[in-house]
Amino acid sequence: MPTVSVVIPLYNSERTIGRAIKSVLEQTFSDFELIVIDDGSTDSSVNIVKTFKDDRLRIFLFDNSGAPTARNRGIEKAKADLVAFLDSDDMWTPEKLADQVPIITNTPQAGLVYSWSDYIDTQDNVVCPGKRVTASKELEKNYASLLVSNFLENGSTPLIKKAVLHEVGGFDVLLKSSQDLDLYLKIAAKYQFLTIPKVQVKYRITPGSITSKIASNEQKEIEFIEQLFLKVPQKFKHLKRQKLSNLYRYLMLRTVEEGSSSVRGLIYLSKMLYYRPILVFEQWRFITVMILKALIGFLPDILSKAILKKPNQYPSSASAD
Repeated sequence: MPTVSVVIPLYNSERTIGRAIKSVLEQTFSDFELIVIDDGSTDSSVNIVKTFKDDRLRIFLFDNSGAPTARNRGIEKAKADLVAFLDSDDMWTPEKLADQVPIITNTPQAGLVYSWSDYIDTQDNVVCPGKRVTASKELEKNYASLLVSNFLENGSTPLIKKAVLHEVGGFDVLLKSSQDLDLYLKIAAKYQFLTIPKVQVKYRITPGSITSKIASNEQKEIEFIEQLFLKVPQKFKHLKRQKLSNLYRYLMLRTVEEGSSSVRGLIYLSKMLYYRPILVFEQWRFITVMILKALIGFLPDILSKAILKKPNQYPSSASAD
C-alpha cells in the first residue's frame, strides 16, 4: 500500500495537465499513487494523461460533476492513509512530499500539513509571491485566521490524513464556492495545522480570467460568508466584517491589476474600506497606489501606457499587505 495518494481533479486542462503530472512523478519521495479523476473533459486532457507510462498512475473517467465531487471521488479511490491534492494547472517542487510526509506522520494531533506557494503565469514564470504564513500550535488561532483569510491560499498545498477527511465529510459539494476553505475550517476546528516554511507549490494564474471569474462569482462568495458566520461560535462572529473587507480587497486587487474595469476596482476599494475603515490610516500608501492605478484606466490610452512604462512608478499591489 502506498504512503500517499495524490489526487488530481481534471477538466479540460490540456495545456497544463502534463506539467502537473510531471511535477508529481518527479517527486524525490516515490512511495505514492497518482489518481487522476477526469470530470468529463471534452479536450485532449485524457489522452495526454495516458501518454505517461508509470505504474503509480491511475485515471478514472466520470461525467462532469464539478471539482469538489471529483476530489471526493479521488478520496474514495485513495489507498493510502495520506492524501494530497494538486489542481491540474498547478505544479509542485520535487521535495514537497519528502518534506511533508515525515512531519505529519510523526505528529498525531495534526490533521494536515501545508507548504507556501508562489503565483506563476502561463509560461511558468513567477508573477508574485504568495502568503508566507506559519500556522500556530493553537487551534483557535488557526481557526480565527482562516475565518479572516485562507492562509493556505489554494487546494494544491495540503497533505491531509485520510481519516481526518472522512471524519469531516470531505468537500461540501453543495457549496457554490470556497469549498477548500470550508474543508480547512472543518479540520482546523479539531486538529493542528503544520507548516513547511518553503515555497513548494506553483499556483497558476491566467491573465484576463481571474477578474472575470471572481466578479461573476462575487455573490456566491458573499453567500458563503453569510452561511459561514451563521455557524461559527459567537466569539468569532466579530471577524465577519474583516472577512468581507478582505474579500473586496482581493477583488479590487485583481480588477485593478488586470485593468479590466477601473470603475469596478474603485467600487471594490470603497467596500473594502466600508467594512474596515481603519485601513484608511493603516494602509494609506497602498490605498493611494490602488486609486492611482484605477484612475489610469480613465486616461487616454496613449497617456496610460506612458505612465505605466515608467520604471518603479508604483509598487506591485500583489505584495502589498
